[in-house]
Amino acid sequence: MISYWIKQNGSGAYCEGDLPDGAYDESTCILVSKKPSVAHKWNNEIQEWTIALEDQKNYIRGIRNIELRRTDKFILSDYYAEFTEEQQGQISTYRQALRDVPDHETVETIVMPDCPEFMN
Repeated sequence: MISYWIKQNGSGAYCEGDLPDGAYDESTCILVSKKPSVAHKWNNEIQEWTIALEDQKNYIRGIRNIELRRTDKFILSDYYAEFTEEQQGQISTYRQALRDVPDHETVETIVMPDCPEFMN
């Protein structure tokens, strides 16, 4: 059985895997739910996974940056000229929406924009 636990060694190291005999000691470990994302950190005070707003924004910013790099080719002049004015407008609007993503006050208000079909 896969288990998830936090070893209470000061840093709250997260471990995941089959629990070997003797590995889980209630005096030094806490069984926990699976870590939701790499950005989450274990909060010993409230005994749950938490994520700071800035950490969430940085995580989302990384995803956004990957998508901006993927769509960079669409704004190169030779490539861009092949699209209609309407498509060029969609490219500009989509990329601006991507740049605006991490600027929200809360993560709950962040919505990744939909990529125009012709850009996939």
